[in-house]
Amino acid sequence: MRLKAIIVLLAALILVSGLVNSKAVVYAKDGGNSSSGSSEGGQGGAAADGSGGGGNGPSAGNPKQPPPPPNDQGLQPLPPADTNPPPPTEAKQPVVDCTATPDDPSCPPPKEKNNTSSAQTATPPLVPTVVPTKQPRGPDNSCTFFPELPHCVPDPKTGLCPPGFSMNADEHCFRTGKCPSGFERRDNDESGTCWPKDKNSPPIICPPGVNPPHCVDHCPKGTHPDDFKICVKNNVTKKIIHVIHITSNNDENSIVTRNTQLTDQLTVGQAINGCKDITANSPNNELKKSCNIFMAAIFNYCLTHTKIANKDNNICSDDLYLTNVPQYVKENVNLKQFPPTIYNIRP
Repeated sequence: MRLKAIIVLLAALILVSGLVNSKAVVYAKDGGNSSSGSSEGGQGGAAADGSGGGGNGPSAGNPKQPPPPPNDQGLQPLPPADTNPPPPTEAKQPVVDCTATPDDPSCPPPKEKNNTSSAQTATPPLVPTVVPTKQPRGPDNSCTFFPELPHCVPDPKTGLCPPGFSMNADEHCFRTGKCPSGFERRDNDESGTCWPKDKNSPPIICPPGVNPPHCVDHCPKGTHPDDFKICVKNNVTKKIIHVIHITSNNDENSIVTRNTQLTDQLTVGQAINGCKDITANSPNNELKKSCNIFMAAIFNYCLTHTKIANKDNNICSDDLYLTNVPQYVKENVNLKQFPPTIYNIRP
């Protein structure tokens, strides 16, 4: 577009220049004639009045300067053409609204926010940066056997051990009083530890921070942990079965429940609980023999009283019986030695 404008402008200049030159030529011709006439008149006047004008005649006034000589066509010469025209302008790109379309390739990358501004508030983290530590629980029964544990320490505020505990030479707390059965304190040992008396001492459940062989993860079968985490035998009365309660039961309507008394101190449910952990490897043969008789008798009762087995909380439908008695009889009892007509529970 700019080049076309330049060409049109040059054409207009040429046209105007031609008009001006044509008038100048006419003006030059008219001036020449009047000049020659004036010259002749001057010469005649000079001859008449006798004054010599010579060269002063035509220049006496202020004559107009003649224009530059025309070219062969009677036109003024054009100015020299520009040999270094300006480069063509590139096509304008469409204007992009970078606020509405910030992802446009022609838009500059977004400026990062200045995080150093004092007015800017930092976003709190989603997870707390400081995890509160668990407060120590203080001395307990495990300090009886392991007073070196981290929690067997005095109160950090008072510097004293709690009631029932004393401080040893290592400034740890141990339980005072007599050691539990099967344990003892040793001479020249100032830790206050209760040590096993011998290999027959009951095992101890491992507290946190202590591993076998000084303790066990689980109590052996037939034992359970007490308040000191000592594995003690399950509470089983040696005289579980009395001969008078194991006899033939011909009454088809007799009901035996877990609360049926075998003795004045022992019920059927207590007897099952006491015998369920007895195994063939249990050392007490007398207790095992009594449990075998009782378990066979209660099993035979359910075998011979099927019509009332599910009636009125009968022991035969009790989970305590179903979970323990059949399995015990299968593993420990030879039923051929305990015929149902002889060995049977009588309420």
